[in-house]
Amino acid sequence: MVKYEFLVLIDSILMFLARASVAIVFYIYGNNKVAGELIILAIYYLLFLLVLFIAKIVYKKIINKKISKKKLRHRVFNNLFLFKLYKKILQTEFIKVRHYALYLYQAEIIVSTIYFSYTLGWGYGFDLFIITLSSYFYLNLRKFSKYIFLFPAFYFLVYIIVYFTSDKVYNSEVELIVYIINGVFAISVIMITQLIIELGEVIRLVNKENREAHFKKITSFDYLTETYHKYSFLEIINANLEHSLEEDMITQASVVIIEINNLRRINESYTVELGNEILKEFAYTLKKNSENYDKYIVRWSGNEFLIFILNENQLVVRNFIDDIKNEAMKNSFGIRDTRIQILVGFSHTNNFDYQLDTLIADAYKELLAQK
Repeated sequence: MVKYEFLVLIDSILMFLARASVAIVFYIYGNNKVAGELIILAIYYLLFLLVLFIAKIVYKKIINKKISKKKLRHRVFNNLFLFKLYKKILQTEFIKVRHYALYLYQAEIIVSTIYFSYTLGWGYGFDLFIITLSSYFYLNLRKFSKYIFLFPAFYFLVYIIVYFTSDKVYNSEVELIVYIINGVFAISVIMITQLIIELGEVIRLVNKENREAHFKKITSFDYLTETYHKYSFLEIINANLEHSLEEDMITQASVVIIEINNLRRINESYTVELGNEILKEFAYTLKKNSENYDKYIVRWSGNEFLIFILNENQLVVRNFIDDIKNEAMKNSFGIRDTRIQILVGFSHTNNFDYQLDTLIADAYKELLAQK
């Protein structure tokens, strides 16, 4: 949902400019009474900015600096009454205030439209701002509330009643100028309000997608080794394979299953933390040696990794396996006086057609035969 403070800020500035501009016109044409009333309304919108933003910022600074009451009273007000009033404003719950401000903003438009339509007559364009409130009805209540349409219905009812019961003024020069000014600002309020609402919705959707992407990432990948989880791999690979096979993008496929056979003994003899470091380092070794392949590396179980390699012939994959075995023999992985022991199962097909389960089963048979 769009941030209320920002919406009220922009629209209050526009309404302040609208009221002040029309006040200047009436002042120039000698109607000081209406000009003064409009200046009061312009000040009304400045109070929105004061209460919602300036006081909020000051309050946050006071809280952050942890200024005592005595120091605050001395620095801000010598008058105890003014200090208590100021403190009361600062301690207002701003989450509620911003909602109240939204209603007060709408109330001012309705009251001023009724007042000026009956005192000056219909035709000065004050009624146009009631139309702008149609942009707000979405924000007045929750999106799916059954009462949400009461707001635009109420605006429409006020508009119709005022139109048929007020005097019509269409020939005055000042009326035309004021109507144009109010029309320009009314259109601006509608456009900017809708833009902010839509922008807020876009931001909400982007944030939602980012959260979902982050959640998918942390649920799809093994946090320790930064490789795929078993079941997320199967879900992802089935979706990707269906598209790839339709486009004839896959011809050969290989499955390599590697088990660190002595990982449990390492955990017992040293520490689980060291065993985790070995898993991380070994996963990095797999990724480093397969960086030129189209592959998926999966944490298949506690001490097993599965590597699914696409469109590489059997000789290339066997060379990859030999490289991993040599790396395991040379690298101590932080362990003194011992080396990790790995068992490797391998299966390959030159005519891949969804038989991933068969490839995995064949690779397991070769791995189990070594035990």
